[in-house]
Amino acid sequence: MNHYLQDPLVLNNKTLADLMAELFVLPCGVSIAVDPDCKVIRHNRTAAAFLRIREGDNFSMTADEPPKVRTFDVHGRELTPEQLTLQKAMAQNSQNKQIVELEWPDGVRKVAVWNSKPIVNPQGEVIGGVSISEDITFHVMEERRTRHEQDYLRKELERLDRLGHVSHLAAGISHEVRNPLTTVKGFLQIMRVKQRYEDDRSIIDMLLEELNRANEIISDYLSLAQVHERQLTTGNLLEVIERLSPLIENDAFLARKKLIIRQTAVCDILMDSKEIKQLILNLVRNAMDATPAGGHIYIETFETADTVGFTVLDEGTGIPKEVVDRLGTPFVTTKPGGTGVGLAICYDIVRRHNAVIDVGTSAKGTVFKIEFPKPC
Repeated sequence: MNHYLQDPLVLNNKTLADLMAELFVLPCGVSIAVDPDCKVIRHNRTAAAFLRIREGDNFSMTADEPPKVRTFDVHGRELTPEQLTLQKAMAQNSQNKQIVELEWPDGVRKVAVWNSKPIVNPQGEVIGGVSISEDITFHVMEERRTRHEQDYLRKELERLDRLGHVSHLAAGISHEVRNPLTTVKGFLQIMRVKQRYEDDRSIIDMLLEELNRANEIISDYLSLAQVHERQLTTGNLLEVIERLSPLIENDAFLARKKLIIRQTAVCDILMDSKEIKQLILNLVRNAMDATPAGGHIYIETFETADTVGFTVLDEGTGIPKEVVDRLGTPFVTTKPGGTGVGLAICYDIVRRHNAVIDVGTSAKGTVFKIEFPKPC
């Protein structure tokens, strides 16, 4: 086959049809442009299978009616038809080698190495082109999967390291901070019932509210610092949601928002009901904070062949992509005055239940989807 890779390939006593007959029996991918404008490219069986067409059919991005396929280089940059290997080889009358990724409208992606040469007549005029190709889709996709897993592991190690620092911090200072807070709270409660502080009661109430908030933050940090023992029992998500509904419906009412619960019957799963209650409560309250007054928050249960779960949807303005990738890490939050600890606890609860959390977000809102494995 080496003589076919001369630069350029000169047809002396042969026609393009003769060349096709010789090359199309090769096991590798072979594609031949049969006109100088590269409008018609015929492909042998291997190349046709790669391109998802029948052997001998035309597949050319410079055809009068090109296929609805997008093409990219190794760096992910989209290529114009004129930048493709066979078209460039014919336009420049020289060899061209290129890795090209193709994406079809149905989402299928394939990658191949293309080595292309112009075909010229004895007078040196370009009359066509030939391209030898090799499908490397499996190797490229495996490399991407490995790279994705490495990125995930790196982020997970960073998250665990950060959680470790938070845990040590929480365990070390919580006792020292809570003691003076308890003392201050006690004196404020005494002052609140005394007649001489009646005019300052609104200020005292505000201070008590802020102290309670400080205590809640400390409790959240302590929750991250604790080592949790798995005590999973059979339970149902609907029962947990029903027990929570009076509380979260009241929260929604006070915030002038509408909570809609769509209950679909689901089978039982193994759960720690207290943790699932905290998980739902944290997600719903985050959704309420994100949703403007008059908006809606939706809770919906679902069941698939392998999983049981629920979704929490808000009508906020969405979460920036750079934040989505770091959700579940303490201190990462879009909420003014927030700590990100509540969501970090949610991610920990999900992991302890061998569940999966998925986040979808847009300018119209954000949905958190939690899926639990069905018991064997």
